[in-house]
Amino acid sequence: MGFEVVESSVLKVYKVPIQELFGFADHYYLAENANLHNSVGWGPSGLELRGLVKITPQELERVERFMSVAKYSISINNCEHFANYVLSVLLPSQFSSDHSITDSLELVQTLESPHHTIFN
Repeated sequence: MGFEVVESSVLKVYKVPIQELFGFADHYYLAENANLHNSVGWGPSGLELRGLVKITPQELERVERFMSVAKYSISINNCEHFANYVLSVLLPSQFSSDHSITDSLELVQTLESPHHTIFN
């Protein structure tokens, strides 16, 4: 279990229904393929790392930055915020009007929308 640093990004955002909530909410995670094996996500216990995840140096830096200032919150620092931040560094206004994780981070790039999002 861990990270393998690679030159090009292979990560995409995937989601699965949260069974305990009868599918009314989804868990978002980052992976090369649409399964939880070899994935990284964010949850109530912090970083959720499964298997070996291929990640670029920039993505790894974003994971570390998110972890250094974030405490999980369903409304402002959740799994969807984590996944989108790691892949695209969105502005705080694109997350929430509340004090979100990105308020504490130095943002270096803004994208209008995440281009890697895949919904199954």
